[in-house]
Amino acid sequence: MQLLNLNKIVEQVIEMTAPRWRTMPQSHGITIEMQRELKSGLPEMIGIESELREVLTNLVINAVDAMPEGGNITVRTFSKKNISAETKTASPSHIILEICDTGVGMDEETRARCLEPFFSTKGNSRHRAWPFNGLWRCRATRGRH
Repeated sequence: MQLLNLNKIVEQVIEMTAPRWRTMPQSHGITIEMQRELKSGLPEMIGIESELREVLTNLVINAVDAMPEGGNITVRTFSKKNISAETKTASPSHIILEICDTGVGMDEETRARCLEPFFSTKGNSRHRAWPFNGLWRCRATRGRH
């Protein structure tokens, strides 16, 4: 574990995944827009950089897969503050990362099962995260950070 700049990792992942969300769809006449809403001055966090990068990559790819006709992905970071009862001052207590897309969403069955380790909607495709599904891995990693 080490101190990490989440915004820096987000920028790296957006750049690293650009072929998947920009280049490949554009070659088929599809446009996917990537919007960043990254809070400046975000405090550093303690974590494992490679795990966070993997989680972010999985979430971006899942968002792309949910938008076969194109759409928007928004990546947002911000901190949540707690107010001390003793000093009446606010200090960051959590760093929040949100990834939203305008994709097709999940049906009820998928939503109920999406965090199971071996569940996938991708069948035997090359995009399937083996041996564990991407959302399960995201949840497991989140628990360590």
